[in-house]
Amino acid sequence: MIRRAFEAGWAFAVTKTYTLDKDIITNVSPRIVRGTTSGHLFGPGQNAYLNIELVSEKTCAYWLQSIRELKRDFPNKIVIASVMCGFSKEDWTILCKASE
Repeated sequence: MIRRAFEAGWAFAVTKTYTLDKDIITNVSPRIVRGTTSGHLFGPGQNAYLNIELVSEKTCAYWLQSIRELKRDFPNKIVIASVMCGFSKEDWTILCKASE
């Protein structure tokens, strides 16, 4: 999806949040909620649906490879890696360095 966005002219993209493989969460059902764009008003064009899943179910290796390919193929575009770890400085260091 990011590749298609860059091909369409987007300047940057943020990945879905990913984590180390040991911290992958399996979503047992979609996490879709109704969002509103205009406070208490309802009707056509007055709402949205949001995907609020916490993290990607794809592996860290998948995201790291995808980011490398995007940076190679679109050197002038910005790819922002959204990462998440548990309460461990070591895990954050490992994931952030790998995502650079």
